[in-house]
Amino acid sequence: MKRVSTSFSYRHKMKQEPAHVNRMIKNIPYLVLALIITFTACNDDFLNRKPLDKLSEEAVFTNAALMEQYVNALYNVVPHPFTEGTMAAITDEAFFRYGGTSTNYISRGELNPDNVIFQADGGPAHNTRMTFLNLWPRVFSYVRDMNLFLSRVDDAPIDEAVKKQLKGEVYFLRAWTYSNLLARYGGVPIIEKVFQLGEQYNLKRDQYDDCVNFVISDLDKAIALLPDKPAVKGRIGADVCRALKARTCLFAASPLFNDPADPSGSIFKGTYSKEKWKLARDAAKELID
Repeated sequence: MKRVSTSFSYRHKMKQEPAHVNRMIKNIPYLVLALIITFTACNDDFLNRKPLDKLSEEAVFTNAALMEQYVNALYNVVPHPFTEGTMAAITDEAFFRYGGTSTNYISRGELNPDNVIFQADGGPAHNTRMTFLNLWPRVFSYVRDMNLFLSRVDDAPIDEAVKKQLKGEVYFLRAWTYSNLLARYGGVPIIEKVFQLGEQYNLKRDQYDDCVNFVISDLDKAIALLPDKPAVKGRIGADVCRALKARTCLFAASPLFNDPADPSGSIFKGTYSKEKWKLARDAAKELID
Protein backbone atom coordinates (compact mmCIF):
# COMPACT_ATOMS: atom_id res chain seq x y z
CA MET A 1 0.00 0.00 0.00
CA LYS A 2 1.36 3.44 -0.89
CA ARG A 3 2.15 5.61 2.15
CA VAL A 4 0.57 9.03 2.29
CA SER A 5 2.63 11.76 3.97
CA THR A 6 1.32 13.34 7.16
CA SER A 7 1.48 16.81 5.68
CA PHE A 8 -0.53 15.71 2.63
CA SER A 9 -3.11 14.04 4.85
CA TYR A 10 -3.43 17.20 6.95
CA ARG A 11 -3.84 19.42 3.90
CA HIS A 12 -6.36 17.00 2.43
CA LYS A 13 -8.32 17.00 5.67
CA MET A 14 -8.29 20.79 5.78
CA LYS A 15 -10.03 20.90 2.43
CA GLN A 16 -12.88 18.82 3.85
CA GLU A 17 -13.47 21.10 6.88
CA PRO A 18 -16.24 23.71 6.84
CA ALA A 19 -15.23 27.21 5.74
CA HIS A 20 -15.72 28.79 9.20
CA VAL A 21 -13.29 26.25 10.73
CA ASN A 22 -10.65 27.10 8.12
CA ARG A 23 -11.04 30.80 8.86
CA MET A 24 -10.64 30.17 12.59
CA ILE A 25 -7.39 28.22 12.07
CA LYS A 26 -5.99 30.92 9.80
CA ASN A 27 -6.74 33.60 12.42
CA ILE A 28 -4.92 31.81 15.28
CA PRO A 29 -1.69 33.86 14.89
CA TYR A 30 -3.67 37.11 15.11
CA LEU A 31 -5.53 35.88 18.19
CA VAL A 32 -2.26 35.00 19.90
CA LEU A 33 -0.84 38.47 19.09
CA ALA A 34 -3.96 40.13 20.47
CA LEU A 35 -3.65 38.18 23.72
CA ILE A 36 0.01 39.19 24.09
CA ILE A 37 -0.83 42.86 23.60
CA THR A 38 -3.74 42.62 26.04
CA PHE A 39 -1.70 41.06 28.83
CA THR A 40 1.37 43.29 28.38
CA ALA A 41 -0.78 46.42 28.17
CA CYS A 42 -2.04 45.67 31.67
CA ASN A 43 1.52 46.05 32.98
CA ASP A 44 2.35 49.75 33.31
CA ASP A 45 6.08 49.03 33.64
CA PHE A 46 6.41 47.02 30.42
CA LEU A 47 8.03 49.88 28.47
CA ASN A 48 9.47 51.65 31.51
CA ARG A 49 12.69 49.68 31.82
CA LYS A 50 16.24 50.64 32.73
CA PRO A 51 18.69 50.36 29.81
CA LEU A 52 21.09 47.45 30.16
CA ASP A 53 23.91 48.97 28.07
CA LYS A 54 24.24 52.38 29.77
CA LEU A 55 23.63 54.23 33.02
CA SER A 56 20.54 56.38 33.32
CA GLU A 57 20.64 59.98 34.54
CA GLU A 58 18.89 58.91 37.74
CA ALA A 59 21.58 56.34 38.41
CA VAL A 60 24.40 58.84 37.85
CA PHE A 61 22.98 61.72 39.87
CA THR A 62 22.25 59.62 42.93
CA ASN A 63 25.72 58.14 43.28
CA ALA A 64 28.81 60.11 44.35
CA ALA A 65 31.30 57.85 42.54
CA LEU A 66 29.35 58.02 39.26
CA MET A 67 29.02 61.79 39.56
CA GLU A 68 32.78 62.08 40.00
CA GLN A 69 33.33 59.95 36.90
CA TYR A 70 30.88 62.19 35.02
CA VAL A 71 32.95 65.25 35.98
CA ASN A 72 36.19 63.42 35.12
CA ALA A 73 34.90 63.03 31.57
CA LEU A 74 34.25 66.78 31.37
CA TYR A 75 37.97 67.43 31.84
CA ASN A 76 38.37 66.18 28.27
CA VAL A 77 37.04 69.54 27.10
CA VAL A 78 40.65 70.69 27.59
CA PRO A 79 42.54 69.24 24.60
CA HIS A 80 46.18 68.30 24.99
CA PRO A 81 48.23 71.36 23.91
CA PHE A 82 51.38 69.38 23.04
CA THR A 83 50.27 67.92 19.72
CA GLU A 84 52.50 67.01 16.80
CA GLY A 85 52.20 70.56 15.49
CA THR A 86 52.92 72.71 18.54
CA MET A 87 51.65 76.24 19.18
CA ALA A 88 55.27 77.46 18.92
CA ALA A 89 55.30 76.39 15.27
CA ILE A 90 52.80 79.10 14.33
CA THR A 91 55.18 81.77 15.66
CA ASP A 92 58.80 82.56 14.88
CA GLU A 93 59.93 80.34 17.74
CA ALA A 94 59.80 77.06 15.80
CA PHE A 95 59.08 75.49 12.41
CA PHE A 96 57.18 72.27 11.73
CA ARG A 97 58.46 70.72 8.51
CA TYR A 98 55.22 68.71 7.96
CA GLY A 99 52.91 71.57 8.87
CA GLY A 100 51.43 72.36 5.47
CA THR A 101 47.85 71.85 6.66
CA SER A 102 48.42 72.59 10.34
CA THR A 103 50.95 75.32 11.17
CA ASN A 104 52.83 76.72 8.16
CA TYR A 105 49.88 78.47 6.54
CA ILE A 106 49.09 80.07 9.89
CA SER A 107 52.66 81.32 10.40
CA ARG A 108 52.48 82.83 6.88
CA GLY A 109 49.46 84.88 7.98
CA GLU A 110 47.00 82.99 5.76
CA LEU A 111 44.59 81.87 8.51
CA ASN A 112 40.91 82.69 7.86
CA PRO A 113 37.51 81.38 9.06
CA ASP A 114 37.41 78.81 6.25
CA ASN A 115 40.82 77.15 6.49
CA VAL A 116 40.81 76.82 10.29
CA ILE A 117 38.11 74.12 10.01
CA PHE A 118 39.28 70.51 10.47
CA GLN A 119 39.11 67.98 7.64
CA ALA A 120 36.63 65.91 9.69
CA ASP A 121 34.30 68.92 9.64
CA GLY A 122 34.69 69.62 5.93
CA GLY A 123 37.67 71.97 6.01
CA PRO A 124 41.36 71.70 5.09
CA ALA A 125 43.01 71.80 8.55
CA HIS A 126 44.74 68.65 9.79
CA ASN A 127 42.59 66.54 12.14
CA THR A 128 45.19 65.62 14.77
CA ARG A 129 47.59 68.58 14.74
CA MET A 130 46.85 71.91 16.39
CA THR A 131 43.63 70.55 17.93
CA PHE A 132 44.10 73.12 20.69
CA LEU A 133 43.53 75.95 18.23
CA ASN A 134 40.03 75.45 16.78
CA LEU A 135 37.72 74.59 19.68
CA TRP A 136 34.36 75.53 18.17
CA PRO A 137 33.41 72.11 16.67
CA ARG A 138 34.02 70.15 19.88
CA VAL A 139 33.23 72.15 23.01
CA PHE A 140 29.50 72.87 22.90
CA SER A 141 28.55 69.24 23.52
CA TYR A 142 30.67 69.48 26.68
CA VAL A 143 28.90 72.73 27.63
CA ARG A 144 25.58 70.88 27.45
CA ASP A 145 26.92 68.14 29.73
CA MET A 146 28.21 70.78 32.16
CA ASN A 147 24.83 72.51 32.19
CA LEU A 148 23.09 69.19 32.81
CA PHE A 149 25.36 68.49 35.77
CA LEU A 150 24.78 71.95 37.26
CA SER A 151 21.01 71.51 36.87
CA ARG A 152 21.06 68.22 38.82
CA VAL A 153 23.86 68.51 41.37
CA ASP A 154 21.99 70.50 44.04
CA ASP A 155 19.35 67.79 44.42
CA ALA A 156 21.82 64.90 44.44
CA PRO A 157 21.70 62.86 47.70
CA ILE A 158 25.48 62.83 48.20
CA ASP A 159 27.90 64.26 50.77
CA GLU A 160 27.92 68.06 50.73
CA ALA A 161 31.70 68.30 50.64
CA VAL A 162 31.85 66.11 47.51
CA LYS A 163 29.01 68.08 45.98
CA LYS A 164 30.82 71.41 46.53
CA GLN A 165 34.07 70.12 45.03
CA LEU A 166 32.44 68.69 41.90
CA LYS A 167 30.21 71.71 41.40
CA GLY A 168 33.18 74.07 41.70
CA GLU A 169 35.15 72.04 39.16
CA VAL A 170 32.32 72.19 36.62
CA TYR A 171 31.97 75.95 37.04
CA PHE A 172 35.69 76.28 36.35
CA LEU A 173 35.54 74.00 33.28
CA ARG A 174 32.67 76.00 31.81
CA ALA A 175 34.58 79.23 32.49
CA TRP A 176 37.73 77.74 30.92
CA THR A 177 35.74 76.77 27.83
CA TYR A 178 34.22 80.21 27.36
CA SER A 179 37.48 82.05 28.10
CA ASN A 180 39.21 80.11 25.32
CA LEU A 181 36.31 80.62 22.93
CA LEU A 182 36.53 84.36 23.69
CA ALA A 183 40.25 84.48 22.92
CA ARG A 184 39.70 82.78 19.56
CA TYR A 185 36.34 84.02 18.29
CA GLY A 186 35.18 86.99 20.36
CA GLY A 187 31.63 86.83 21.66
CA VAL A 188 29.89 83.44 21.43
CA PRO A 189 26.40 82.22 22.44
CA ILE A 190 26.09 82.03 26.23
CA ILE A 191 24.27 78.76 26.94
CA GLU A 192 23.13 77.84 30.44
CA LYS A 193 20.00 75.89 29.51
CA VAL A 194 19.93 72.16 28.75
CA PHE A 195 18.23 71.87 25.36
CA GLN A 196 16.29 68.68 24.70
CA LEU A 197 15.88 66.64 21.52
CA GLY A 198 13.42 68.26 19.15
CA GLU A 199 13.46 71.57 21.00
CA GLN A 200 13.70 74.59 18.71
CA TYR A 201 16.23 77.28 19.49
CA ASN A 202 17.87 80.14 17.66
CA LEU A 203 20.94 81.44 19.47
CA LYS A 204 22.92 84.52 18.53
CA ARG A 205 26.44 85.42 19.57
CA ASP A 206 26.53 87.52 22.72
CA GLN A 207 28.56 90.70 23.14
CA TYR A 208 32.21 90.36 24.13
CA ASP A 209 31.73 92.10 27.48
CA ASP A 210 28.75 89.86 28.35
CA CYS A 211 30.88 86.77 27.73
CA VAL A 212 33.70 88.15 29.90
CA ASN A 213 31.21 88.80 32.72
CA PHE A 214 29.86 85.25 32.32
CA VAL A 215 33.36 83.76 32.66
CA ILE A 216 34.16 85.89 35.72
CA SER A 217 30.83 84.96 37.32
CA ASP A 218 31.50 81.23 36.90
CA LEU A 219 35.03 81.63 38.28
CA ASP A 220 33.80 83.53 41.34
CA LYS A 221 31.30 80.73 42.01
CA ALA A 222 34.06 78.15 41.67
CA ILE A 223 36.39 80.09 43.99
CA ALA A 224 33.66 80.20 46.65
CA LEU A 225 33.22 76.41 46.48
CA LEU A 226 36.78 75.13 46.18
CA PRO A 227 39.79 75.01 48.54
CA ASP A 228 42.82 77.03 47.45
CA LYS A 229 44.77 73.84 46.74
CA PRO A 230 42.94 70.65 45.69
CA ALA A 231 43.16 67.65 48.00
CA VAL A 232 43.78 65.42 44.97
CA LYS A 233 46.52 66.34 42.49
CA GLY A 234 45.27 67.05 39.01
CA ARG A 235 41.90 68.39 40.11
CA ILE A 236 40.84 72.03 40.18
CA GLY A 237 41.47 74.28 43.16
CA ALA A 238 40.51 77.90 43.78
CA ASP A 239 44.01 79.20 42.93
CA VAL A 240 43.70 77.85 39.39
CA CYS A 241 40.38 79.68 39.11
CA ARG A 242 42.04 82.91 40.30
CA ALA A 243 44.78 82.50 37.70
CA LEU A 244 42.24 82.11 34.89
CA LYS A 245 40.28 85.09 36.22
CA ALA A 246 43.44 87.24 36.15
CA ARG A 247 44.24 86.20 32.58
CA THR A 248 40.67 86.79 31.38
CA CYS A 249 40.59 90.25 32.94
CA LEU A 250 43.99 91.09 31.42
CA PHE A 251 42.83 90.09 27.93
CA ALA A 252 39.63 92.13 28.36
CA ALA A 253 41.67 95.19 29.40
CA SER A 254 44.23 94.95 26.58
CA PRO A 255 43.97 97.34 23.60
CA LEU A 256 42.99 94.48 21.30
CA PHE A 257 39.64 94.21 23.13
CA ASN A 258 39.56 97.55 24.99
CA ASP A 259 40.48 100.16 22.39
CA PRO A 260 40.20 103.85 23.34
CA ALA A 261 40.32 104.78 19.64
CA ASP A 262 37.17 102.69 19.02
CA PRO A 263 35.24 102.75 22.29
CA SER A 264 31.98 101.12 21.18
CA GLY A 265 31.44 97.47 22.11
CA SER A 266 30.58 94.60 19.78
CA ILE A 267 30.82 90.85 19.45
CA PHE A 268 34.56 91.11 18.82
CA LYS A 269 35.63 93.63 21.47
CA GLY A 270 34.39 95.32 24.61
CA THR A 271 33.22 98.84 25.34
CA TYR A 272 36.27 100.91 26.26
CA SER A 273 36.76 101.46 29.97
CA LYS A 274 39.90 102.42 31.89
CA GLU A 275 38.33 100.58 34.85
CA LYS A 276 39.11 97.26 33.13
CA TRP A 277 42.82 97.75 33.91
CA LYS A 278 41.96 98.11 37.60
CA LEU A 279 39.93 94.86 37.46
CA ALA A 280 42.89 93.09 35.86
CA ARG A 281 45.24 94.42 38.55
CA ASP A 282 42.90 93.40 41.36
CA ALA A 283 42.40 89.90 39.91
CA ALA A 284 46.18 89.37 39.67
CA LYS A 285 46.68 90.67 43.23
CA GLU A 286 43.97 88.28 44.49
CA LEU A 287 46.00 85.35 43.16
CA ILE A 288 49.33 86.68 44.46
CA ASP A 289 47.88 87.29 47.94
